[in-house]
Parts: sequence; structure tokens; C-alpha cells
Amino acid sequence: MLKYKELVLMVIYVMHLESMDCTFRMYCANKNITTPVDQDKTYAIVGVLMDIHDNGRNIKECGPITIQSYMYLAALRWTFQHMNDNNYLDGINIGIKVFDTCGYREAAVKHALDLLPEMYNTPDDAYCQVDQDNAFLAGIVGPGISESTVFVAEALKDSGAPILTHSSTAASISGLQNVFRVTLPDTEQVKVIIDVITNLKWSVISVIYSDDTYGREGYEEIKKQALEKNICIIQAHMIKTSHNEVAKLSKIMKDIVGTIATSGIMGVVCFGQASTVEEVFIGVKGLMEQNLGHLSDQLQFILPDSVGINSNVLVDYANIAEGAITISPYIDEVEEFKDFWVDMFSNSSMVSTLSATDPWIEEVFMLQYECTIPTHPLISELPFKHYSRNCDEITREEVERKFSQSGYTESVIHIAVTLTEALKIVRQKVCKKPNGVCTELLNNKMILSNMTNIIKKINISYTNKMTFHPKKYLNKRNIQFNATTGDILPDKSVPQYLVHNYKRCGHYGTQHCLERVGKYENGALDINLTKMKFYLDAGVTDVTKYTSTCPEKCITCIQQIEERDKFPVIYIEGDILIMAGFPVHVQGDKPFTCGAVRWGAGVDLVEAFLFALEQVNRQPRTGIFKDITKDMTIGAIIFDTCYSQLRSQQFIYSVFTCETKLTYEGKILESDVISKVAAILGGLGSSQTKALADITTKMGKVQCSYGSTSPVLSNRKEYPYLMRVVTPDDKQVAGMIQLCVQNNWKYVSIVHTDSRYGTDLANLFKSLAEKAKICVAVTMTISTGKGNERDAAARNAILEKQSNAKVVFLLADLQSTVRFLKEFKNNAKSGIFTFVMSESTNTNDKLKSEELGNIALGSLSFKMETEPNTEFRKQFLKKTPWNMKTNRKWFKEWWKSKFNCHFPDSFDKSGAHICDQTEQMNGTKEDSWVPYVIQATHALAIGINSALKSYCTVEPTKLCEAFVEHPKEVIEKIKKVQLKFETTGEMTSIFDEDGNGISDYGIYNLQLDPKDPRKKKFVQAGKYSVRESKLEYNNLTAKFYDGLKREVKVVSQCDVCPDCPKDETSENSQQNLLFGTSNHEPLQKGLLATLVMFLVMFLIAMLLAVSLIITKKREKRKENERAAAARKLYDNGGVEYSDVSRHDENVYNNISIDGSDGSESFHGQYIHPQQINPQLQQPQPGPSHGRSEGAHVYTPSH
Repeated sequence: MLKYKELVLMVIYVMHLESMDCTFRMYCANKNITTPVDQDKTYAIVGVLMDIHDNGRNIKECGPITIQSYMYLAALRWTFQHMNDNNYLDGINIGIKVFDTCGYREAAVKHALDLLPEMYNTPDDAYCQVDQDNAFLAGIVGPGISESTVFVAEALKDSGAPILTHSSTAASISGLQNVFRVTLPDTEQVKVIIDVITNLKWSVISVIYSDDTYGREGYEEIKKQALEKNICIIQAHMIKTSHNEVAKLSKIMKDIVGTIATSGIMGVVCFGQASTVEEVFIGVKGLMEQNLGHLSDQLQFILPDSVGINSNVLVDYANIAEGAITISPYIDEVEEFKDFWVDMFSNSSMVSTLSATDPWIEEVFMLQYECTIPTHPLISELPFKHYSRNCDEITREEVERKFSQSGYTESVIHIAVTLTEALKIVRQKVCKKPNGVCTELLNNKMILSNMTNIIKKINISYTNKMTFHPKKYLNKRNIQFNATTGDILPDKSVPQYLVHNYKRCGHYGTQHCLERVGKYENGALDINLTKMKFYLDAGVTDVTKYTSTCPEKCITCIQQIEERDKFPVIYIEGDILIMAGFPVHVQGDKPFTCGAVRWGAGVDLVEAFLFALEQVNRQPRTGIFKDITKDMTIGAIIFDTCYSQLRSQQFIYSVFTCETKLTYEGKILESDVISKVAAILGGLGSSQTKALADITTKMGKVQCSYGSTSPVLSNRKEYPYLMRVVTPDDKQVAGMIQLCVQNNWKYVSIVHTDSRYGTDLANLFKSLAEKAKICVAVTMTISTGKGNERDAAARNAILEKQSNAKVVFLLADLQSTVRFLKEFKNNAKSGIFTFVMSESTNTNDKLKSEELGNIALGSLSFKMETEPNTEFRKQFLKKTPWNMKTNRKWFKEWWKSKFNCHFPDSFDKSGAHICDQTEQMNGTKEDSWVPYVIQATHALAIGINSALKSYCTVEPTKLCEAFVEHPKEVIEKIKKVQLKFETTGEMTSIFDEDGNGISDYGIYNLQLDPKDPRKKKFVQAGKYSVRESKLEYNNLTAKFYDGLKREVKVVSQCDVCPDCPKDETSENSQQNLLFGTSNHEPLQKGLLATLVMFLVMFLIAMLLAVSLIITKKREKRKENERAAAARKLYDNGGVEYSDVSRHDENVYNNISIDGSDGSESFHGQYIHPQQINPQLQQPQPGPSHGRSEGAHVYTPSH
């Protein structure tokens, strides 16, 4: 639909045309009917809107005549004349009214309205109206320019008139009301252009396009298709169709030249009218005048169908156009029309006679054969005034030699035949007879509507029943339209497009000619590059010698690809689908963006998934897959999580809510593919898995992780549809704490990533370490993915504790771990610390690499133990970017990173050398997560199939509603799956009752290779059994090193540290306290019971102490009474009694009151017998005394 502003402008221009004596009227006055008129016949008039001339400098002027447009008019007139001569419509002749629009859309609209004065109230004196009493309008041919066609269709949409265009190729014309296009849309032509570029191995191009519908839409289609093929448009310029400022054109060309790579070329695609291409060549000419001609030689042009194979543009600018590649519709030369053309122009008298009804034939005659007609009014104007010979001198041989059939000549012939056949059917329908006429035929509106409806359904085959047909068309060619779009259906019996190269030819290459070098047939380009030539620095160059690529690093191109690949996917077709997410790239600097390709746990995981999927679908199904329905295939949608929870969540949400349309290899996937998704596989990191689970839980979708180990994900109340084939991290941390206890490491540091994985591990470690009396000196956080100032901060904090905290636990993914160790290596000595890595890092070769030096030597790595897959390893090591199909783009990125190379078509050539096929992956180890990806894929396939059979049909081939509504039951089916492992050959369960994995952990030590101390190797030093909660660790096997690579013992303790309490708990007490139970809940209950018992015993002791104090007070009171009695006795003449206060050391003996010898305590005083009156009796124990036997009595020395 036209915009309001455009409609207003169109009306203004039409009104303007009505009020002025313009060129259009001059031409139109002589164009009533160009076919002979017979008043005894009824005439079906066909209005023709043809741009016989190019446009001029303004709307009042026309430019030079175009030979190819005139040839279209000649072919139309020739076809209708044949029909009339053979009385094909028996009583009806076909006439034409021709309007030269000169390429102006306003003129096309005005004259279209003139054809239907009774409908659109055009002035009574309007030229070229169908005003014969015995004539009616049968349809409109043209316009030939896309923009004019769009406007005419809008103007006549209520008329019912069929509009048949021969060369309007813009995509927007498809579906316009009453418009039929007898050529393919530009989407097809652009495919040819992109295929040519691909064959030339160009990765970068510039585009210049015209400021009209044809150019703008063509550019948008080029941009779309180029990105799909990884072709970058480094510059794009829109120019007017004609009469641009030369300085502006030259600047555009200079800017384009500036992007040329060293010793390379720049491919330039021109997409516009022939006049637009001429403007481009004018700009190049201006560049040459600035002494930059040597650079302009490096511009290689691809020209569209508007230039085709016979445009004057190529001839007029041959030194600039040489080497150009042109695209044209398929041309099958019609010999009968050629004879007509040659007969006409080899006879100057015939030309003179025809000029009475054809105002352009003499102008064409002079221009085509560079001759003059002395009586022609344009004889004094350019270029005719430079021609020296008279047109009477032109020979038949010269006309034959110069004949070149224009690109859309056949389309015009098909239009003429279509209108004739449709009119024949309409007469039968309206007049109820196969010949003659009836009055109903003169009802324009009814006839036009009938014509349109018939053409929508028409199917024409060239047969002997037709009185006219070119011999080549007989029983071969067919005409049929798409009833919805109005586009002609491609004729598969012939190619759709041809490719030509404008080359030097003739004697010593002094001339130029177009040589056919390729054809585009039924969606495939067949091109011969050996025939093509470019011309650089005045020399002939093989097209394969130079390519149009980025100079070094094209930021513009990289950004284009990043924008295109916002959500790239790999699509594997299947009856049911698994949607799988893998971290092919690291997280970008901004939210939702991706960074560099991951060199670990990324592309290899994608390959593992594709491998497992191929195993599942391999026919005939055997082994563990034998019960999967034979006719059911399992496909996939694979997406890149970029190790980001935000990106993971956004992808799942936008896809399942249909906000994002998935595209794969340039094709938009049908919306129903999402309804085929049976389960989600992913992610690797716990943060991504949790982000996905937050969405999948709400959707009721089964999700299985192949690498997320956070204990949080074990919560089945919060995540009822989540499962995983890996062991949760609480088991790993228990093993780490036991490792500390066994090595007597009581003072350690922690470095963890800010991801869910790293944060959960660190919190769990600190919790268990506190209970085991292990002090954490510092806990530092680093970023996941790209490094920043956090790395240095963590390094400095750890170095501050280096005198005591010698052991550092690195709880991070592989990439972050290596990045941090590199930071450490560059700023600290090796041998200071012993690093313990979590299972995400495990035994990756990166820890042994030269970039880390010896910083990781002596480290310990936890590795989740699983079954290797030797078949995958064999296949993986054979893969190269040159033998892959499905995952080629991501794999190429990974390959570039691995071998530090770049491909010739790379937008970033920072690699040290060009990647070549001699590079192999020999010795490359796949990531440790690969087996889990394969296990998870197999388990999902088997479990989903089992659930389908339970809830759908016995032999299901697609999802059913009952399956979708029972995700918990589906999970139960998956949990019961058993897989056969290579080492044992036994069927083994891979899930526990909660849907978690149950793999044990191996503990590996990075040591010097005793056979070659220059190398390092991993040696297994222990194992942690998940089922038994038990660590088996060999202190003699593990080796630790100082900075000189000497073996040392690692002591990581701090007896006097302000941040840690003194440890008074024995190692045995630690072991009994922490590991008497296999999980944390029993452990917490045991601690609580111990605390309660301690409190009870304390209360009992307090009660006993209070009772003892009371008893002693009573004894003291009685003692005082006895002492008073003794003094009284002394006063009465008894024996002397020494003063207690002065003789206590002799009088009183120290008496044990702790009952340490097993006797009862004696609470009181015992006076020595020699110092008392012998008559006195020894005091006997009373009710308040205990027994005195066994009391320790010490006598004083004399």
C-alpha cells in the first residue's frame, strides 16, 4: 500500500501533467492504434506503458532512446500482428495504444488513467483514449519499471484491469491487486548475484543502488542474502537514477576504493536502472581524471538485469566496464522475431513507411547503426550529428551481425499470447460462442474483470493448435501464474538466468564483447570461472587470482554478523525435537551479547550432541535404541547460550512465546517446529541451567542438564521437571574437605567465579570448612568469561596470606580458571601456592600449556569420573572445517582459535597464518563433559520414546497432548533408563531417585613426567566415592613442588591468626564429627544431639557443686563448735591446745578431697594423736560425714 505522502505527490504530478504541453502528449498524439485498422472488425485494445526513452533532467524532458525497450514494443506488435493476420480470434483484432513514460512514474499513472476515461473522469480532450465505437480495452502491458508499476497498480486497483508487466522485478510487486508479472522477482536475481559472489570467494562487497523501488528493494534483498552467506557489505551508497553531481559520484567511488585490501580487489554490486549504472561509470571516470585510475582498475562490477547483455552503457564505457559480470534473464533467441527485425531495419524504405505510425523507429535506426536520416528532426543533436553515413547504406549482413535480443523480449511475447488466449476464453464466456462478437464485449469494466479472473487460472502450452508459435516453444514452453502473488511460475525446461562476462575480444583484444560464462537453472548456479577475466593495471587477470576480502580486521563486517547472529541456531529436522543449549562462545561485555569462541566445553559439546543424535537415528535401530519407534526421527534445535543466564533465558522465552523467528542457513523455520520440542537439554553452567529452569518449570517442559552441579538445582519442589546426569556439588565439596583433613590443611583460600556454579561451591565449602575447624583465610570473586580488575584483586589478596594459607581452591569454569592462573603467573612466582581445581576444570590440557608455565604444577584437580566414548573420539579427531556441513560456522571459529589462523574470507585476519587442510586435531582431547552430553541425549531419546508409547500410541511418530500434560511421568520414565558402558559392558543406572547423577570423583595431581621432566602429566592420587561418602587418597602418590620444581611438603596452617580460632580438635575428632554421615542433614542432627547432652551434664554438675558447698558450710559450723569446746576444756585445766592460727602447718594435715584413689572423701579435720589428750576419743563419722577410710594423711616433719 502506498504511503499517504506518496499518493499526494502522485496526484499533484498528474494534475501538473494535465496542464502542460509535455513530451508525453507529443508522442501520444500519433499513437492511436499502431496495427492496421479495419472498421468492419471489433478491436480489443491493449494499452502499453513503455519507457521507450530514459528520463531526462526533469519531468518535462525525456532522455535518450533505449533500444532494448523499443525491441520489447516491436516484439509485442509483431506477436499481435501474427494473431491478427491468422484471424486467431475470428472477428476480433488486437490493437495497441502505446505511451512512452520516459521512466517517470507520474507519466505512467496519468496515461493509465487516460485509458479508462469513463471510470476516472479524465478530460474529454485527453489524448490516446479508447474512443472507437467498435473497440474495448482488454488489458495493460507495462510499466517496465518497478516503481511505476507499484503506482499504476494503486491507481487502477478498483478498475479490475489486468496489468501485465514484463520487466518490473521488485519483490513488493508480488501480490499487488490485478498485477501479473511475466518474469521472476528480484529475490531470484539476487540469489544469482550472491551465488556468483560465493563462487568468486568474495567475502566483502560494496553496493550502489538507485533511489527507486527497484534499487531500494534490491539492496535490502542483497543485504539479507549476503549476510546469510557471510558476505559483508562494507559500504552502501544510494544515488539518483540519473543526473547526479559528478563530484559526489567520484567521492563515492574514492571511498569504495579506500576499502580495497592490499593486493586485492573490491567487488561492487550495482543495482538500479541502466541509467544508474551509467552514473556509477561516470563516477569512476571522474576518479580516473584525478590520477587515481590505477585504483579504479581494482573495482570489479556485478551488474543487474537492467543492463543485461546489450545495454549501450557497456559500449559507451567499455574501458571501465571491462571485466564486469552481468546478470540477465534467460534469453532463447526467437528466430522468427529476429527475421522480422532484420527485414525491417535492412530496408530503409520500410522504416520510413512505418514511421507514419511509429514515431521512434527512425531514432532507433540511427542510434543502433550509427547512421543518419537527413529529414529526421533530431539529426542536429547528439549523438546523431557525429554520424557520417546515411542509413540507406546499412546492409542486411550488418543488421544481422548487430542483432542482440533484449533480455525481456520473450516475456513480452508471453504477455501477448496470454492476453490473446484469455480474451478467447472471455468471449466464449460472455458471448456464448467461439467466434464473432457481441455487444457485451464493449462493457469495459465487465470485460477487464473477466480478463483478470481468467489470467489467474490460465495454463497455456504452446501447441500446434495455436496459429502462432515460435518453433522453439512448441511442446516445450508453458505459461502459468501463481494465483496469489500474480508471479509467473518458473519454466523448469530452461534456465532462469544467464551470467555473462564483458571481455576484450576481436583482433588483439581491441574490441569488447559479452561472453556467456554461466547459467542459473532450478535454484543452482553453473558457472565456469576459467572463462572469466578481470583487467587490473591494464593486464589480463584470472578471476581466481584476486578476491574481494577484508584488509585486516573489518569492524563493520564483524558487527553485521554479530547483529545477524543474535540468536543463531542449528536445525536438525525430526518428528520430535530436543532443544539443546551449548556455550559455544563466552559471555560478551554487554548483557545478552556473546564474546569470543570458547576453546573448551563448547564446540566439542555440540559435536557430541550431533554424534549422539546420529546414533539414536541410525537405522536399523539396535542395542539400547532397539525399542525406539522405527519410523520416528529425533531432530534438534541447537542454540548458543554464550555461557550467559540472561541470554539463555531470553532465547527460551522469546522462542516459546513466538517473539523470535528462528532462522537456519537463511531459511526462517516454520512456527510449528516449536510445538515438536519434547525436552530441553542444557545448560553447562549452573547459572544458565537455573535461568532455563525458571522458564521451563512454568511451561511444564522436561529439562536435563549435562553439566550443572549446583546443589540448589536438587530442590525438586522448586524445579520439579529438572534432572541432570552429573553429580551435585555438595558431594564434591565433601570430598574437598576430607582432602584438607587428610593433608592437615587447616588454613586455605578460595577463589570463585560470580556464576551460580562458583558462588554455590564457595558458600558450601565455607559452611563445611567451619564445621571441620578449617579456616578460610580469604574468599575472592572473579568474573565469568572475560577478565577484569577482579583478577588482580584476587591475586593480591591471596598473596597477602602466602605465609600461611598455601592452598587455594579454584572454584570456577575452565576458561576463568586458566585466565586467573595466567594473571597469577604473570605477576607472582610459581611454587608459592598449591591450587585445587573443581571438576569444571578437571584435567584439561590447558593446565599443562606453556602459557601457564609451572604455575599449575603440583595442583590437584577433581574430575567427575565417567565412561569415555571411543567412537566419538575417533570421529571428532577426523573433523575439519573442510569436511563438515552441519556445524561448520561455529567449528570454523573454534578452528581459528585453536590453530591461531584465519580463513581467506575471514573478517578478522589477526591469525598468524591462513588456515589450511594440513592442520589436524591429532592429540586433541575432547572436553570431559562430552560423555555426559552423549549420556543425556541417549537417556532423553529412550525415556521420551517410552513415555510416548505410554501416553500416545504404541508406535508414536509425534508428540501428543497427553505427553505434554504429564511432564512428571515423563521424567520418571527417563530416570529408569539404563545405559551400557564400554568398560563394564553392563547396563547401569545414571540417575538417583531425585533425578541427579551419581558419578564418583577422581582426584588428579599435575606432576613432572619422570620420563621427560620438561613435560607434565596428570596422575590419579585419589578417589571420592559418592555412594559411600568416602575419600581414598594416597599421600605418597601426590607430589607438590616449589619454584625450582623440587618436591616439597605443603603445610597450610596458622596457629596464631586473628581471623581464625585456635584449633584444639584432633584430626580423629574432625573425621568423626564431619563424616559419620553421608549428607548434611544427619550431620546437623548429630551436632544438635551432642550439644543437648553437654547442656544436661553441665546442669547435673552444677547441682552437685551447689550440694557440696552446702555440706561444707555445715561441717565448718560443727568444727567451730568443737574448737570452742576444746578451749573450754583447756580453760578448765586440760591439756594445752595450740593456737590453730599459729600452728596450722603442724596441726592440720592436707587431705585429698577428690576421691582420686577411689575412696570416699573425708570432709573435716584430723588432729594428730600425739598432739591431743590421749584420753580424748577420735571423732566418729556422723550422719553428715562420709567414710574416712583410705584418706591420704600427710604428717609434718620434725
